[in-house]
Amino acid sequence: MTAAMPCDAHNLYSVRAVRTLERAAMENGLSGEELMRRAGAAVFAVIRRRFSARRPLAVLCGGGNNGGDGYVVARLAAQSGYPVRVFAAGAPQSGVSAAQKESAAAAGAAIAPLAEFTPDAETLIVDALLGAGVSRDVDAATAKLFARINDAAAAVIAVDVPSGLCCDSGKVYGSALAAGVTVTFIAKKPGLFTGRGAHLAGEVLLDTLGVADSVYDSVAADARLLGDAHLKTILRRRDRDAHKHAAGHVLVLGGGRGMGGAAVMAAEGAVRAGAGLVTLCTEDNAAARARPEVMTVELGELRANAGRFTAVVAGPGLGAGAFAVDAFATALELGRPMVVDADALGLLARESARRDNWVLTPHPGEAARLLGVGTAAVQAGRLQAAADIAGRYGGVCALKGAGTVLAGGGQTWLCAAGNPGMAAAGMGDVLSGVVGAFIAQGQGVMDGACCGVQLHAAAGDAAAAEGAVGMAATDLPPLVRRLHNRLLDSPQ
Repeated sequence: MTAAMPCDAHNLYSVRAVRTLERAAMENGLSGEELMRRAGAAVFAVIRRRFSARRPLAVLCGGGNNGGDGYVVARLAAQSGYPVRVFAAGAPQSGVSAAQKESAAAAGAAIAPLAEFTPDAETLIVDALLGAGVSRDVDAATAKLFARINDAAAAVIAVDVPSGLCCDSGKVYGSALAAGVTVTFIAKKPGLFTGRGAHLAGEVLLDTLGVADSVYDSVAADARLLGDAHLKTILRRRDRDAHKHAAGHVLVLGGGRGMGGAAVMAAEGAVRAGAGLVTLCTEDNAAARARPEVMTVELGELRANAGRFTAVVAGPGLGAGAFAVDAFATALELGRPMVVDADALGLLARESARRDNWVLTPHPGEAARLLGVGTAAVQAGRLQAAADIAGRYGGVCALKGAGTVLAGGGQTWLCAAGNPGMAAAGMGDVLSGVVGAFIAQGQGVMDGACCGVQLHAAAGDAAAAEGAVGMAATDLPPLVRRLHNRLLDSPQ
Protein backbone atom coordinates (compact mmCIF):
# COMPACT_ATOMS: atom_id res chain seq x y z
CA MET A 1 0.00 0.00 0.00
CA THR A 2 1.25 3.46 -0.89
CA ALA A 3 1.28 5.92 2.02
CA ALA A 4 -1.52 8.48 1.92
CA MET A 5 -0.99 12.19 1.35
CA PRO A 6 -3.84 14.55 2.35
CA CYS A 7 -5.98 15.76 -0.59
CA ASP A 8 -3.28 14.65 -3.05
CA ALA A 9 -4.91 14.33 -6.46
CA HIS A 10 -2.29 11.74 -7.45
CA ASN A 11 -3.57 9.29 -4.85
CA LEU A 12 -5.97 6.58 -5.99
CA TYR A 13 -8.35 4.92 -3.55
CA SER A 14 -10.41 1.76 -3.87
CA VAL A 15 -14.15 1.80 -3.21
CA ARG A 16 -13.51 0.30 0.22
CA ALA A 17 -10.98 3.03 1.05
CA VAL A 18 -13.34 5.77 -0.17
CA ARG A 19 -16.11 4.35 1.99
CA THR A 20 -13.72 4.57 4.95
CA LEU A 21 -12.91 8.18 4.07
CA GLU A 22 -16.61 8.95 3.77
CA ARG A 23 -17.40 7.45 7.17
CA ALA A 24 -14.54 9.36 8.74
CA ALA A 25 -15.79 12.59 7.15
CA MET A 26 -19.24 11.99 8.60
CA GLU A 27 -17.75 11.33 12.02
CA ASN A 28 -15.90 14.62 11.53
CA GLY A 29 -19.17 16.52 11.16
CA LEU A 30 -20.23 16.16 7.51
CA SER A 31 -23.65 14.51 7.26
CA GLY A 32 -24.59 12.17 4.45
CA GLU A 33 -27.16 14.70 3.29
CA GLU A 34 -24.55 17.46 3.13
CA LEU A 35 -22.15 15.23 1.19
CA MET A 36 -24.94 14.49 -1.30
CA ARG A 37 -25.72 18.19 -1.70
CA ARG A 38 -22.06 19.00 -2.27
CA ALA A 39 -21.69 16.17 -4.81
CA GLY A 40 -24.65 17.37 -6.85
CA ALA A 41 -23.43 20.96 -6.63
CA ALA A 42 -19.99 19.91 -7.88
CA VAL A 43 -21.49 18.27 -10.96
CA PHE A 44 -23.79 21.21 -11.64
CA ALA A 45 -20.86 23.62 -11.37
CA VAL A 46 -19.15 21.72 -14.21
CA ILE A 47 -22.34 21.86 -16.27
CA ARG A 48 -22.62 25.62 -15.78
CA ARG A 49 -19.01 26.17 -16.82
CA ARG A 50 -19.25 24.09 -19.96
CA PHE A 51 -22.81 24.15 -21.25
CA SER A 52 -25.35 26.83 -22.05
CA ALA A 53 -28.46 27.17 -19.89
CA ARG A 54 -30.48 26.67 -23.08
CA ARG A 55 -29.24 23.12 -23.49
CA PRO A 56 -31.74 20.53 -22.24
CA LEU A 57 -30.62 18.15 -19.50
CA ALA A 58 -31.66 14.55 -18.94
CA VAL A 59 -30.68 13.34 -15.47
CA LEU A 60 -30.72 9.54 -15.22
CA CYS A 61 -31.17 8.59 -11.56
CA GLY A 62 -30.77 5.21 -9.93
CA GLY A 63 -32.19 4.20 -6.59
CA GLY A 64 -28.99 4.58 -4.56
CA ASN A 65 -27.10 7.60 -3.28
CA ASN A 66 -25.67 8.16 -6.75
CA GLY A 67 -29.24 8.81 -7.86
CA GLY A 68 -29.63 11.17 -4.91
CA ASP A 69 -26.68 13.17 -6.24
CA GLY A 70 -28.48 13.30 -9.59
CA TYR A 71 -31.66 14.68 -8.02
CA VAL A 72 -29.56 17.48 -6.52
CA VAL A 73 -28.21 18.26 -10.00
CA ALA A 74 -31.76 18.31 -11.37
CA ARG A 75 -32.97 20.69 -8.65
CA LEU A 76 -30.09 23.11 -9.18
CA ALA A 77 -30.51 22.99 -12.95
CA ALA A 78 -34.25 23.66 -12.74
CA GLN A 79 -33.68 26.55 -10.36
CA SER A 80 -31.14 28.01 -12.83
CA GLY A 81 -33.47 27.86 -15.81
CA TYR A 82 -32.18 24.77 -17.59
CA PRO A 83 -34.80 22.64 -19.34
CA VAL A 84 -34.40 19.48 -17.25
CA ARG A 85 -36.10 16.11 -17.00
CA VAL A 86 -35.32 13.28 -14.63
CA PHE A 87 -35.60 9.66 -15.71
CA ALA A 88 -35.73 7.42 -12.66
CA ALA A 89 -34.80 3.74 -12.42
CA GLY A 90 -37.12 2.94 -9.54
CA ALA A 91 -37.78 4.62 -6.22
CA PRO A 92 -35.00 6.06 -4.04
CA GLN A 93 -33.69 3.52 -1.53
CA SER A 94 -32.88 5.99 1.24
CA GLY A 95 -34.69 8.80 2.94
CA VAL A 96 -31.97 11.26 1.98
CA SER A 97 -32.31 10.41 -1.72
CA ALA A 98 -36.10 10.52 -1.50
CA ALA A 99 -35.94 14.02 -0.03
CA GLN A 100 -33.72 15.17 -2.89
CA LYS A 101 -36.19 13.72 -5.39
CA GLU A 102 -39.01 15.71 -3.80
CA SER A 103 -36.90 18.87 -3.90
CA ALA A 104 -36.12 18.36 -7.59
CA ALA A 105 -39.80 17.91 -8.41
CA ALA A 106 -40.73 20.99 -6.36
CA ALA A 107 -38.16 23.04 -8.31
CA GLY A 108 -39.87 22.11 -11.57
CA ALA A 109 -37.89 19.11 -12.81
CA ALA A 110 -40.23 16.69 -14.59
CA ILE A 111 -39.74 13.08 -13.45
CA ALA A 112 -40.48 10.06 -15.63
CA PRO A 113 -39.57 6.35 -15.65
CA LEU A 114 -36.16 5.51 -17.11
CA ALA A 115 -37.84 3.34 -19.78
CA GLU A 116 -39.24 6.51 -21.37
CA PHE A 117 -35.84 8.06 -22.03
CA THR A 118 -34.71 8.37 -25.63
CA PRO A 119 -31.21 9.78 -26.21
CA ASP A 120 -30.45 12.43 -28.80
CA ALA A 121 -27.41 14.47 -29.76
CA GLU A 122 -28.75 17.74 -28.33
CA THR A 123 -29.53 16.66 -24.76
CA LEU A 124 -26.82 16.65 -22.12
CA ILE A 125 -27.07 13.41 -20.11
CA VAL A 126 -26.18 13.32 -16.43
CA ASP A 127 -25.36 9.72 -15.54
CA ALA A 128 -26.38 9.14 -11.92
CA LEU A 129 -27.62 5.59 -12.35
CA LEU A 130 -25.28 3.04 -10.78
CA GLY A 131 -22.33 4.76 -9.12
CA ALA A 132 -19.39 3.07 -7.44
CA GLY A 133 -21.38 0.38 -5.68
CA VAL A 134 -22.14 -1.73 -8.76
CA SER A 135 -20.86 -5.30 -8.39
CA ARG A 136 -22.69 -7.38 -11.00
CA ASP A 137 -23.52 -7.25 -14.69
CA VAL A 138 -26.23 -4.79 -15.67
CA ASP A 139 -29.52 -6.27 -16.84
CA ALA A 140 -30.42 -6.63 -20.50
CA ALA A 141 -32.72 -3.60 -20.63
CA THR A 142 -30.09 -1.35 -19.07
CA ALA A 143 -27.43 -2.70 -21.42
CA LYS A 144 -29.63 -1.84 -24.41
CA LEU A 145 -30.14 1.69 -23.04
CA PHE A 146 -26.39 2.13 -22.61
CA ALA A 147 -25.81 0.98 -26.19
CA ARG A 148 -28.40 3.47 -27.52
CA ILE A 149 -26.80 6.33 -25.57
CA ASN A 150 -23.29 5.43 -26.67
CA ASP A 151 -24.40 5.03 -30.30
CA ALA A 152 -26.13 8.44 -30.21
CA ALA A 153 -22.79 10.12 -29.42
CA ALA A 154 -24.61 12.14 -26.77
CA ALA A 155 -22.69 14.32 -24.31
CA VAL A 156 -22.53 12.51 -20.96
CA ILE A 157 -21.34 13.69 -17.56
CA ALA A 158 -20.85 10.82 -15.12
CA VAL A 159 -21.58 11.33 -11.44
CA ASP A 160 -18.62 9.83 -9.54
CA VAL A 161 -18.12 6.95 -12.00
CA PRO A 162 -19.61 5.95 -15.38
CA SER A 163 -22.45 3.50 -14.83
CA GLY A 164 -21.39 -0.11 -15.37
CA LEU A 165 -17.69 0.51 -14.74
CA CYS A 166 -15.82 -1.05 -11.83
CA CYS A 167 -13.92 1.88 -10.38
CA ASP A 168 -11.48 -0.44 -8.60
CA SER A 169 -10.28 -2.35 -11.66
CA GLY A 170 -11.48 -0.63 -14.83
CA LYS A 171 -13.50 -3.66 -15.95
CA VAL A 172 -17.04 -3.36 -17.29
CA TYR A 173 -19.99 -5.12 -15.73
CA GLY A 174 -21.44 -6.34 -19.01
CA SER A 175 -22.09 -2.87 -20.44
CA ALA A 176 -21.21 0.69 -19.45
CA LEU A 177 -21.88 4.29 -20.41
CA ALA A 178 -19.10 6.32 -22.01
CA ALA A 179 -18.71 9.77 -20.47
CA GLY A 180 -16.97 12.82 -21.82
CA VAL A 181 -16.41 14.05 -18.26
CA THR A 182 -16.50 12.20 -14.93
CA VAL A 183 -16.82 14.26 -11.77
CA THR A 184 -15.57 11.94 -9.04
CA PHE A 185 -15.92 12.59 -5.34
CA ILE A 186 -13.70 12.50 -2.24
CA ALA A 187 -10.84 10.73 -4.03
CA LYS A 188 -9.85 9.48 -7.46
CA LYS A 189 -10.41 5.78 -8.13
CA PRO A 190 -7.94 3.55 -10.02
CA GLY A 191 -10.53 2.07 -12.37
CA LEU A 192 -11.10 5.49 -13.92
CA PHE A 193 -7.58 5.42 -15.36
CA THR A 194 -6.92 1.83 -16.44
CA GLY A 195 -8.58 -0.88 -18.52
CA ARG A 196 -11.88 0.21 -20.06
CA GLY A 197 -12.07 3.06 -17.57
CA ALA A 198 -9.31 4.88 -19.44
CA HIS A 199 -11.78 5.24 -22.33
CA LEU A 200 -15.14 5.38 -20.56
CA ALA A 201 -14.36 8.01 -17.90
CA GLY A 202 -13.22 10.72 -20.30
CA GLU A 203 -11.80 13.73 -18.49
CA VAL A 204 -11.70 13.03 -14.74
CA LEU A 205 -12.35 15.93 -12.36
CA LEU A 206 -11.98 15.49 -8.60
CA ASP A 207 -14.06 17.26 -5.96
CA THR A 208 -13.16 16.30 -2.40
CA LEU A 209 -16.50 17.69 -1.13
CA GLY A 210 -14.67 19.61 1.56
CA VAL A 211 -13.42 16.51 3.38
CA ALA A 212 -10.77 17.63 5.88
CA ASP A 213 -7.09 16.91 5.27
CA SER A 214 -6.91 15.06 8.57
CA VAL A 215 -9.32 12.44 7.23
CA TYR A 216 -6.92 11.51 4.43
CA ASP A 217 -4.07 11.13 6.93
CA SER A 218 -5.72 8.03 8.36
CA VAL A 219 -6.38 6.05 5.16
CA ALA A 220 -3.70 4.64 2.87
CA ALA A 221 -4.07 5.07 -0.88
CA ASP A 222 -4.17 1.92 -3.01
CA ALA A 223 -2.04 3.41 -5.80
CA ARG A 224 -0.56 6.64 -7.14
CA LEU A 225 -0.81 8.34 -10.52
CA LEU A 226 2.48 8.92 -12.26
CA GLY A 227 3.30 12.43 -13.37
CA ASP A 228 6.05 14.96 -13.92
CA ALA A 229 6.22 15.87 -10.25
CA HIS A 230 7.22 12.35 -9.30
CA LEU A 231 9.75 12.05 -12.12
CA LYS A 232 11.41 15.29 -11.01
CA THR A 233 12.15 13.69 -7.64
CA ILE A 234 14.01 10.88 -9.44
CA LEU A 235 15.79 12.40 -12.43
CA ARG A 236 19.16 14.08 -11.95
CA ARG A 237 21.14 16.40 -14.21
CA ARG A 238 24.57 15.20 -15.24
CA ASP A 239 27.74 16.74 -13.90
CA ARG A 240 29.73 18.81 -16.37
CA ASP A 241 32.57 16.27 -16.23
CA ALA A 242 30.34 13.24 -16.82
CA HIS A 243 31.59 10.50 -19.17
CA LYS A 244 29.79 7.81 -21.11
CA HIS A 245 30.58 5.00 -18.68
CA ALA A 246 28.95 6.97 -15.86
CA ALA A 247 25.71 6.99 -17.89
CA GLY A 248 25.46 3.21 -17.94
CA HIS A 249 25.86 0.45 -20.51
CA VAL A 250 22.74 -1.35 -21.78
CA LEU A 251 22.91 -4.78 -23.37
CA VAL A 252 19.94 -5.57 -25.62
CA LEU A 253 19.44 -9.30 -26.13
CA GLY A 254 16.87 -10.09 -28.79
CA GLY A 255 16.37 -10.12 -32.51
CA GLY A 256 15.97 -13.73 -33.54
CA ARG A 257 16.39 -14.32 -37.24
CA GLY A 258 14.03 -12.08 -39.20
CA MET A 259 13.15 -10.00 -36.13
CA GLY A 260 16.25 -7.88 -35.69
CA GLY A 261 14.25 -4.67 -36.02
CA ALA A 262 12.63 -5.19 -32.62
CA ALA A 263 16.00 -5.31 -30.89
CA VAL A 264 17.21 -2.28 -32.85
CA MET A 265 14.15 -0.30 -31.71
CA ALA A 266 14.90 -1.26 -28.10
CA ALA A 267 18.48 -0.11 -28.60
CA GLU A 268 17.22 3.16 -30.09
CA GLY A 269 15.02 3.69 -27.05
CA ALA A 270 18.01 3.13 -24.76
CA VAL A 271 20.17 5.59 -26.70
CA ARG A 272 17.55 8.35 -26.64
CA ALA A 273 16.75 7.80 -22.96
CA GLY A 274 20.35 8.60 -22.09
CA ALA A 275 22.36 5.38 -21.83
CA GLY A 276 26.04 6.14 -22.31
CA LEU A 277 26.70 2.90 -24.17
CA VAL A 278 24.40 0.40 -25.88
CA THR A 279 25.42 -3.02 -27.15
CA LEU A 280 23.21 -5.26 -29.24
CA CYS A 281 23.27 -9.05 -29.36
CA THR A 282 21.02 -10.60 -31.98
CA GLU A 283 21.02 -13.79 -34.01
CA ASP A 284 22.13 -11.73 -37.00
CA ASN A 285 24.03 -8.67 -35.84
CA ALA A 286 23.80 -7.12 -39.29
CA ALA A 287 20.58 -5.54 -38.07
CA ALA A 288 22.61 -3.19 -35.86
CA ARG A 289 23.87 -1.32 -38.92
CA ALA A 290 20.64 0.69 -38.71
CA ARG A 291 22.00 2.44 -35.59
CA PRO A 292 25.73 3.26 -35.91
CA GLU A 293 26.01 4.38 -32.25
CA VAL A 294 25.17 0.82 -31.15
CA MET A 295 27.89 -1.79 -30.70
CA THR A 296 27.41 -5.51 -31.25
CA VAL A 297 28.54 -8.65 -29.49
CA GLU A 298 28.13 -12.34 -30.26
CA LEU A 299 26.15 -14.50 -27.88
CA GLY A 300 29.13 -16.71 -27.16
CA GLU A 301 31.18 -13.70 -26.04
CA LEU A 302 28.73 -12.41 -23.44
CA ARG A 303 29.88 -14.36 -20.39
CA ALA A 304 33.44 -13.16 -20.85
CA ASN A 305 32.23 -9.56 -21.13
CA ALA A 306 29.61 -9.60 -18.36
CA GLY A 307 31.36 -6.87 -16.37
CA ARG A 308 30.85 -4.33 -19.13
CA PHE A 309 27.07 -4.09 -18.74
CA THR A 310 25.06 -2.25 -16.12
CA ALA A 311 21.62 -3.35 -17.35
CA VAL A 312 20.20 -5.97 -19.71
CA VAL A 313 17.10 -5.78 -21.88
CA ALA A 314 16.04 -9.29 -22.87
CA GLY A 315 13.26 -10.26 -25.22
CA PRO A 316 12.52 -7.83 -28.09
CA GLY A 317 12.10 -10.01 -31.18
CA LEU A 318 13.90 -12.86 -29.41
CA GLY A 319 11.76 -15.63 -30.86
CA ALA A 320 11.41 -19.09 -29.37
CA GLY A 321 14.16 -21.13 -31.04
CA ALA A 322 17.54 -22.32 -29.86
CA PHE A 323 19.06 -18.84 -30.00
CA ALA A 324 16.26 -17.51 -27.79
CA VAL A 325 16.68 -20.22 -25.18
CA ASP A 326 20.47 -19.77 -25.06
CA ALA A 327 20.20 -15.96 -24.99
CA PHE A 328 17.72 -15.91 -22.11
CA ALA A 329 19.75 -18.43 -20.11
CA THR A 330 22.82 -16.27 -20.63
CA ALA A 331 20.94 -13.15 -19.57
CA LEU A 332 19.96 -14.85 -16.32
CA GLU A 333 23.56 -15.90 -15.70
CA LEU A 334 24.85 -12.36 -16.13
CA GLY A 335 22.99 -11.38 -12.98
CA ARG A 336 22.60 -7.73 -14.03
CA PRO A 337 19.49 -5.64 -13.43
CA MET A 338 17.23 -6.59 -16.28
CA VAL A 339 14.14 -5.68 -18.27
CA VAL A 340 12.29 -8.81 -19.40
CA ASP A 341 9.98 -8.23 -22.35
CA ALA A 342 8.20 -9.94 -25.21
CA ASP A 343 9.44 -13.45 -26.05
CA ALA A 344 11.62 -13.59 -22.94
CA LEU A 345 8.44 -13.40 -20.85
CA GLY A 346 7.24 -16.63 -22.45
CA LEU A 347 10.53 -18.28 -21.52
CA LEU A 348 10.25 -16.89 -18.00
CA ALA A 349 6.78 -18.39 -17.63
CA ARG A 350 8.39 -21.80 -18.26
CA GLU A 351 11.41 -21.13 -16.02
CA SER A 352 9.51 -19.58 -13.09
CA ALA A 353 12.65 -17.76 -11.98
CA ARG A 354 12.45 -15.07 -9.32
CA ARG A 355 14.54 -11.93 -8.86
CA ASP A 356 14.32 -8.58 -7.15
CA ASN A 357 16.41 -6.68 -9.70
CA TRP A 358 14.28 -6.90 -12.82
CA VAL A 359 11.29 -5.23 -14.48
CA LEU A 360 8.82 -7.44 -16.30
CA THR A 361 6.84 -5.61 -19.02
CA PRO A 362 4.00 -7.90 -20.14
CA HIS A 363 1.00 -6.98 -22.21
CA PRO A 364 -2.23 -8.61 -20.95
CA GLY A 365 -1.73 -11.81 -22.97
CA GLU A 366 1.81 -12.26 -21.67
CA ALA A 367 0.63 -11.46 -18.15
CA ALA A 368 -1.99 -14.19 -18.48
CA ARG A 369 0.71 -16.73 -19.39
CA LEU A 370 2.86 -15.64 -16.46
CA LEU A 371 -0.06 -16.20 -14.09
CA GLY A 372 -1.57 -19.25 -15.80
CA VAL A 373 -4.96 -17.56 -16.26
CA GLY A 374 -6.99 -16.12 -19.14
CA THR A 375 -6.41 -12.67 -20.59
CA ALA A 376 -9.92 -11.65 -19.54
CA ALA A 377 -9.05 -12.40 -15.92
CA VAL A 378 -6.02 -10.11 -16.15
CA GLN A 379 -8.05 -7.28 -17.65
CA ALA A 380 -10.78 -7.72 -15.04
CA GLY A 381 -8.28 -6.97 -12.28
CA ARG A 382 -5.26 -5.19 -13.70
CA LEU A 383 -3.89 -3.83 -10.40
CA GLN A 384 -4.18 -7.23 -8.75
CA ALA A 385 -2.66 -9.01 -11.75
CA ALA A 386 0.39 -6.73 -11.73
CA ALA A 387 0.79 -7.25 -7.99
CA ASP A 388 0.45 -11.02 -8.40
CA ILE A 389 3.14 -11.13 -11.09
CA ALA A 390 5.52 -9.07 -8.96
CA GLY A 391 4.74 -11.32 -6.00
CA ARG A 392 5.41 -14.50 -7.95
CA TYR A 393 8.46 -13.45 -9.96
CA GLY A 394 9.89 -10.63 -7.82
CA GLY A 395 11.00 -7.18 -8.92
CA VAL A 396 8.55 -4.89 -10.66
CA CYS A 397 5.75 -5.69 -13.06
CA ALA A 398 4.75 -3.01 -15.58
CA LEU A 399 1.46 -4.36 -16.97
CA LYS A 400 1.06 -2.56 -20.28
CA GLY A 401 -2.16 -1.38 -21.86
CA ALA A 402 -4.51 1.55 -21.36
CA GLY A 403 -3.44 2.77 -17.94
CA THR A 404 -0.19 0.85 -17.47
CA VAL A 405 0.05 -0.50 -13.91
CA LEU A 406 3.40 -0.77 -12.11
CA ALA A 407 3.57 -2.94 -9.01
CA GLY A 408 6.36 -4.21 -6.79
CA GLY A 409 8.09 -3.65 -3.49
CA GLY A 410 4.88 -2.58 -1.77
CA GLN A 411 4.22 0.20 -4.29
CA THR A 412 1.59 0.55 -7.02
CA TRP A 413 1.74 3.27 -9.66
CA LEU A 414 -0.57 3.91 -12.58
CA CYS A 415 0.26 5.77 -15.79
CA ALA A 416 -2.68 7.72 -17.19
CA ALA A 417 -0.73 9.06 -20.19
CA GLY A 418 -0.77 7.39 -23.59
CA ASN A 419 -3.29 7.07 -26.42
CA PRO A 420 -4.75 4.55 -28.90
CA GLY A 421 -2.18 5.46 -31.54
CA MET A 422 0.35 3.55 -29.46
CA ALA A 423 -1.40 0.29 -30.33
CA ALA A 424 1.22 -0.36 -32.99
CA ALA A 425 4.09 -2.78 -33.54
CA GLY A 426 7.36 -1.98 -31.79
CA MET A 427 6.00 0.31 -29.05
CA GLY A 428 6.83 -2.24 -26.36
CA ASP A 429 10.30 -2.75 -27.78
CA VAL A 430 11.06 0.96 -27.50
CA LEU A 431 9.65 0.98 -23.97
CA SER A 432 11.91 -1.85 -22.85
CA GLY A 433 14.97 0.02 -24.09
CA VAL A 434 13.89 3.25 -22.40
CA VAL A 435 13.34 1.50 -19.06
CA GLY A 436 16.65 -0.33 -19.43
CA ALA A 437 18.45 2.98 -19.99
CA PHE A 438 17.11 4.50 -16.77
CA ILE A 439 18.09 1.42 -14.80
CA ALA A 440 21.55 1.47 -16.38
CA GLN A 441 21.94 5.11 -15.28
CA GLY A 442 21.52 4.11 -11.67
CA GLN A 443 17.79 4.13 -11.01
CA GLY A 444 16.34 1.30 -8.97
CA VAL A 445 13.97 -0.99 -10.82
CA MET A 446 10.81 0.78 -9.64
CA ASP A 447 12.15 4.28 -10.26
CA GLY A 448 13.54 3.24 -13.63
CA ALA A 449 10.24 1.67 -14.60
CA CYS A 450 8.29 4.76 -13.50
CA CYS A 451 10.53 7.08 -15.52
CA GLY A 452 10.49 4.84 -18.57
CA VAL A 453 6.77 4.16 -18.62
CA GLN A 454 5.74 7.78 -18.02
CA LEU A 455 8.16 9.34 -20.53
CA HIS A 456 7.34 6.71 -23.16
CA ALA A 457 3.60 7.34 -22.76
CA ALA A 458 4.07 11.12 -22.75
CA ALA A 459 6.15 10.81 -25.92
CA GLY A 460 3.23 8.90 -27.47
CA ASP A 461 0.92 11.75 -26.56
CA ALA A 462 3.32 14.27 -28.07
CA ALA A 463 3.48 12.23 -31.27
CA ALA A 464 -0.32 12.06 -31.36
CA ALA A 465 -0.44 15.84 -31.72
CA GLU A 466 0.03 15.13 -35.42
CA GLY A 467 -2.65 12.45 -35.36
CA ALA A 468 -2.81 9.11 -33.59
CA VAL A 469 -3.46 7.04 -36.70
CA GLY A 470 -0.25 5.95 -38.39
CA MET A 471 2.00 6.62 -35.41
CA ALA A 472 5.18 4.51 -35.57
CA ALA A 473 7.24 3.22 -32.67
CA THR A 474 10.31 4.95 -34.09
CA ASP A 475 8.51 8.30 -33.74
CA LEU A 476 8.87 8.09 -29.98
CA PRO A 477 12.61 7.90 -29.08
CA PRO A 478 13.44 11.49 -30.14
CA LEU A 479 10.42 12.69 -28.17
CA VAL A 480 11.53 10.73 -25.11
CA ARG A 481 14.82 12.61 -25.34
CA ARG A 482 13.05 15.97 -25.65
CA LEU A 483 10.68 15.37 -22.75
CA HIS A 484 13.45 14.00 -20.54
CA ASN A 485 15.56 17.09 -21.05
CA ARG A 486 12.58 19.38 -20.59
CA LEU A 487 11.96 17.83 -17.17
CA LEU A 488 15.61 18.20 -16.23
CA ASP A 489 15.55 21.88 -17.21
CA SER A 490 12.25 22.74 -15.51
CA PRO A 491 12.16 24.13 -11.96
CA GLN A 492 11.49 21.72 -9.12
